[in-house]
Amino acid sequence: MSIHEHGPGRYTVQIAKTDPLGERPLRLCKRIEGRHTAEKQEAMFLSEADEWVSKRKLIKQAQSRGIAIHHPSTPIKSIGFADFLERTYLPWARVNHDPHTLAARSGTLMILIADLGSTPLIEIEIRTNNLIAKWRIEGCRFTVEKDSLGRVLNRKSRPISDAGINERLKILRAVLGHAHSEAQILDHRPRINLIKVKRAALGASKMIRYFTAEERV
Repeated sequence: MSIHEHGPGRYTVQIAKTDPLGERPLRLCKRIEGRHTAEKQEAMFLSEADEWVSKRKLIKQAQSRGIAIHHPSTPIKSIGFADFLERTYLPWARVNHDPHTLAARSGTLMILIADLGSTPLIEIEIRTNNLIAKWRIEGCRFTVEKDSLGRVLNRKSRPISDAGINERLKILRAVLGHAHSEAQILDHRPRINLIKVKRAALGASKMIRYFTAEERV
């Protein structure tokens, strides 16, 4: 913060503060006539800046605990999936989920981030069918391309099963459920239906024949 005299009895009061959330910094600037008035403006700017920084720190602390508090510059209805996952869900999951559970879901979460990206949370429910169709066309997707020695894995493409699709949908439902119940961003819990796997018809399986004693010899 500084008071700069740019003419006889004329001053420029300015202040800059770094944003704790890592977004655009706060910059306040005003031209004032008279030294006494400039000092009063300086005190007002300092009070306003301290209050702004305190609010931003509270937002950061809340987001680290999985509580979504959104300021006017970030409209709640336009929050994208990747942004919500990074700022709200993952900090909460690291505290409340077993590390092995989070590690097991990491590959699926990477796929969901790649496919949904900045899609607003309120639009994901109506895009689920298109997402399933896309997964069926492309088949299984491998998030790891190299082994532990750094060698490129030459994996052949293969179709994705209904169970594999349901596993992705379950994790997607968990994330959106958190946005509704914990973060209270969504007004209702999205309805993400799983694929119903049909059971084989009764008697469709064949009898198992074991080797006889002579055949084993």
